[in-house]
Amino acid sequence: MPNYKRNIDFSLLFGRLIKEKERISIPFLPDYAQLIEKKGSRKRPQHPVNFASLIIDAKPEKHEFWLVTKNTKFEFQDVSMNEFRGKAPKPEALSLLRVIPIVKKLHAYDTNIMFASVEVFENTMKINWYTQQRIKLPDSVPSNSSKFNAMNIRPDSPELTIEIKDDLGNMYSDGHSGGGGGGSFPDPSTNEIVSDYSGEYRFFSTLDPGAKEITIIVKEIAWVKRERRQIHTTPTPSDVRSMNHSDDKLSILEGSWEFKIIL
Repeated sequence: MPNYKRNIDFSLLFGRLIKEKERISIPFLPDYAQLIEKKGSRKRPQHPVNFASLIIDAKPEKHEFWLVTKNTKFEFQDVSMNEFRGKAPKPEALSLLRVIPIVKKLHAYDTNIMFASVEVFENTMKINWYTQQRIKLPDSVPSNSSKFNAMNIRPDSPELTIEIKDDLGNMYSDGHSGGGGGGSFPDPSTNEIVSDYSGEYRFFSTLDPGAKEITIIVKEIAWVKRERRQIHTTPTPSDVRSMNHSDDKLSILEGSWEFKIIL
């Protein structure tokens, strides 16, 4: 579609927290969205009314999260579909050398974080973990699905900032956190929502082969809680489309938490 970049409604991102490599959908302005819908109805596949994007980079640099405001400027850059889908980590991991079991657990508020392993590649390292979050709900919610939907609760996955220190004095801290998962509908037996996520922290350097011991340091745990609300992208009641927009809140729990692993 021509001129689509000039017809994106960035105002609906104001107040939102974003992070690097996050995929976001932004609605088009109402008039342009209606134009897309009309073109899509002419016996051809319908164009999406949202613009799907990937946050490649943001300034100021060296932040875990950024807040979008009315003064935020957006620039566009073409990326491969693999990178957009998160299938092209940078740098690309070379041959796997070893897997170091961790088997450690942290409990922070309503979230359990289970660390599983460190994967050591020729040029990178990766720490794997799993999280489970349990959210207690009011007694009336599980028996009333409309009341649950109105709450728009989205269990959120924690982002971890991690360093590794070895017994040779090397410190590994250059990397980023990522992962995915989801939550369940309320369980009537426990009156809770349970969310399960898997995550990783990928380092851009690899472990010194002479190391005999490593210390894993979790410096902080951050949650972005998105309280979703529904908005409409077109004003016509008979042809209305809706999307979920979120009011974001950032919670940061500072550590550190440390545990040693003998190699």
